[in-house]
Amino acid sequence: MRWVSALSDAKTLPQALEETIRKIQDALGRQKPDLCLVFASNEFRAGYESIIPALRAALSPQVLLGCSGGGVVGESREVGINTSSPGSSST
Repeated sequence: MRWVSALSDAKTLPQALEETIRKIQDALGRQKPDLCLVFASNEFRAGYESIIPALRAALSPQVLLGCSGGGVVGESREVGINTSSPGSSST
């Protein structure tokens, strides 16, 4: 089984999605993920409805699950909690 994690601390949701999608595509090449887990910090709540369609269109995962949180963990670091950075992570 192959596993990829991508984290962004971009200030806007479109930038965060673009960055995490690019990292995942670079790591997987032409391979499509079976499962995609996405975590978005509360700072992005106004755009939550755009996350799932963007990931489905770009990555075509078989299963896509997500949740929001005060902090987001990925790439061996955390953003959101006790920082001024919003975060988005896809695994």
